[in-house]
Amino acid sequence: MDTFDGRIHCTRWTDQEDIERFGVEIIADEVTRRLSSNGVDNQQFGVFRSPILSG
Repeated sequence: MDTFDGRIHCTRWTDQEDIERFGVEIIADEVTRRLSSNGVDNQQFGVFRSPILSG
């Protein structure tokens, strides 16, 4: 199981053929990946931080 800290960016636009389009971006500042051992306890596997924000 993964958990994300960040934000969702939704966009809506009309293309050149006058078709309405939608887009969604998941912008994760931090991702925590957990591995499950037979659905019992989850162990933390790693935390990944955005290189852009980590500077």
